[in-house]
Parts: sequence; C-alpha cells; structure tokens
Amino acid sequence: MAELHQTPTSLCCCRKSLPVSGGRFAGDSNRPSVGPGPQDPRCPLVDVASASNFRFFQLQHFHLDLRLNFAVKEMSGWLVLDLVPVHPAVCTLVLDSHPSLLIHSIDCKVPEDRRDEPVSLTYRLDPFTEYGSSLSISLPPDAVKPGRLIQITVRYTTTDGPAIWWLDSELTCGQSRPLVFTQGHSVCNRSFFPCFDTPAVKTKRSCPVPQLHRPACFSCSSAPPSCMFQLCLSSTVLHVSAVPQCDIVFLPPSFPIVAMENPCLTFIIASILESSEFLLIDVIHEIAHGWFGNAVTNATWEEMWLSEGLATYAQRRITTEAYGEAFTCLETVVRLDALHRQLRLLGDNNPVSKLQVKFEPGVNPSTLMNLFTYEKGFCFVSYLSELCGDVQRFDGFLRVRHDEDKISTGLRDHLTFGLVVPPDVVGRGGLNSVSLSPDLVVGLGADLWSVSSSCLHSGTLGV
Repeated sequence: MAELHQTPTSLCCCRKSLPVSGGRFAGDSNRPSVGPGPQDPRCPLVDVASASNFRFFQLQHFHLDLRLNFAVKEMSGWLVLDLVPVHPAVCTLVLDSHPSLLIHSIDCKVPEDRRDEPVSLTYRLDPFTEYGSSLSISLPPDAVKPGRLIQITVRYTTTDGPAIWWLDSELTCGQSRPLVFTQGHSVCNRSFFPCFDTPAVKTKRSCPVPQLHRPACFSCSSAPPSCMFQLCLSSTVLHVSAVPQCDIVFLPPSFPIVAMENPCLTFIIASILESSEFLLIDVIHEIAHGWFGNAVTNATWEEMWLSEGLATYAQRRITTEAYGEAFTCLETVVRLDALHRQLRLLGDNNPVSKLQVKFEPGVNPSTLMNLFTYEKGFCFVSYLSELCGDVQRFDGFLRVRHDEDKISTGLRDHLTFGLVVPPDVVGRGGLNSVSLSPDLVVGLGADLWSVSSSCLHSGTLGV
C-alpha cells in the first residue's frame, strides 16, 4: 500500500511530462486572490483528480473555437461555457488547467441582461498536481444567482501540452501533410482547454470545423465527459462525423494507447492492423463503450471498472452472438490467464488488484489502469449475470440501466449496487448489497475470478 501512494511517475497517460508551476497568463502577473479554492470546505473535492468546483455548477454546453498554426505548432482561440450556478454562495469558478495553457483573458456575460459588453473577470492560476493546475475565476456577485445562466469565455493559447500531439508530414503515412491529434484520457484534456476535467460532468458541445469549400460546425448531441472531446486534423483536411455510425481514424505509433472510444470518431493505433483478430476485438470494445463509458459514465476515476468492466462484458456478448461461444471463450481465457500472470508478478496483496482502487490526491489515474480494471470488472458483471440466471434477462436489465443513466450529468456521491443488481436477485444465495460492496469491490486477489471462470463453461453467461 505504501508503494502505491508514493510520488507517482512523472509521465501522465499520454507519455508526456511538463513541469507544473501553476500556469501562465498574458499581462499582469500579480493577479488578486479570488476566494475559495478547491481545498476550501465550501468546495468539496469528490474527485481527487480534479481541482475544479464542478459541484457548484451545472454545465449545460461548451463551445470550443480554435485556430491551428502548424508552422509554430500552436492552437489559439476561445472556450465558451454555459453555466448555471446551483449554490447560493458561490463566488468563484474553479476549472482544471495546465501550465502549457497561456490565458489571455476571461469574461462573463449574462444572456438575460442583454448587455452589449461582457464583464472582464480576474483570475488566478495555482499548482494542483504534476499533471495540472487550477484556474480560479472571480465571478461578479450581481450576475451569479442560482438557476441563472451565465456564459464564461476564456481566450487562450496552448502549444505542447500532454494532450496535444503534433507530427511533421515526414512522420505520417502519405508524408504530404502534417498531423495533429489530441488524447485526453484520463486527465490530459485540461492541457487542451480549461474544463471540469472529471467524468462526473457530462455535457453537449460544439466546435467549428474548417473545410475546403464551406465552414461547418460539429455538434455532439450526446453528453460524454470532457476527456472524450478529441481533435484530429491533417493540414486543412478534417473528418468528424456526428451521425450514428462507426468512424475510425488510425493514428501513428506515437498514439499513446491502443484505442480510444471518442464519440463519433474512434481513435486506434495503426500497428493493430497487423492482426485482424485484435482489430476486430478492439473495434467491438470501443463500440461497446458507446453504451458503457460514454453514455453511462463512472462518476470518478476510482470507479473506472464500471466503464471498462461493463464494456468488456458487452463486447463479449456481442462477439458471442456474432462469432460464437468458442471465439469468446478463447479470448476470455487468454485474458484471464494474463490477469493471473500479472497478479503473480505484483503479489496477491497488491492494492492494484482491487476492483476499486482508492486514489490519493496527486496520483495520476492513468498510472493505475491495468488488466484488473477490465478483467476483474468483467468477472464481476459476469458473476451478476450468473446470479440473474438468464443472460437475456440480464441484457435487458443493462439496457434499462443504460436508458435511465445515459443522459445523467450529475455526480453520484456513492454508487450502491442497487444500480447494478436486479432487485429480485439481491438476497439470492445470501447475496445482498451490503456484502457485495466490501468483499467484491475492495477485496484483494482473485477470489471472484474462479467463480466467473467456471461460469464460462456453464452456458449461463452466453460466453
């Protein structure tokens, strides 16, 4: 346990490292203090990976308007946040930011006031963790009222932040155009734009899209979290789709992970094309994230297994229906074997073998992503499916949960397993919501795996 909570690695989830010293802003460096920060008791940190006071506001929409300069590898533009305060005493807006962002100005406008000129706001940048900083913005007292819409505009420039990857044309396949793409998972998008960088906040967003013949605007009608907002641009050619189809962009080997389920446009590393089987599994897994991960989202990064475990279960249900039980069983057994091998390397009592790992402040959530997040999460969901006794009925329950939770943008302070276990299953065989939480979520080792592995051969899970 002590080793887990020592000073974390200097590399974040996208393998870039920048020193953190608060941040930068244009103009006067002596900004005034701006009230309660993220450590203030009025601003409770539910998500320890976020400096923001997201619980004080409802984010209804954000609009990002950027200009890209490939010559100097720089993005500049503005971000517009449509916010509704939900707390009567709030006087400060705190956003997640990063030292790579150069803040030029911040202003506020109240649409119902119909004023021509927005009000310029003061702000302060402070260190938060090695992967980000906090941007504290003083709000005008006469404009901030609970339930009243305000628009915050942040004008800024960003260059080589951890979320942004610039490639010269020589490093691309055609070697004819330069390329830039972003990767925000888990906590990197705060270096792309100031935001509530937490999965607890989900909102609709829009962004102008440069095209050769006519301007267009990309608008995402769903409401994924901030880490799922990505950009991929090659010189003047940009492809973004807002229709319900599976669009994929294959990225160079510098892409820091295998695949990412961005809404409307999945990012996949090009090296996976060498194996059609791995490509098939990964594409289906990212499609499954459209239901679990993007639509139904874990509230904090401690609950990442809710996204990956449910998505892995859905992925294997899809492959079972499409390619048969043998295909899914083989892939599952291989992954569970890898999980056991990882456990032998780490030790039975290693805290990362928990289904839900406790994050300490300052620890980058991406450093704790491993096979346990995926496979132990899958085993837990499979275990519930076995208890249900009918895989089709359990599928129906998951569909209901998806439909009920997909539009939620709030944070659940405590996820009870009443959200996961069908009511009539609770209590079956001595199972109840009280015994589920301590034993299966925070327990160490492989107690649950043997149960789920035996289910693979029973036919009750459909895998």
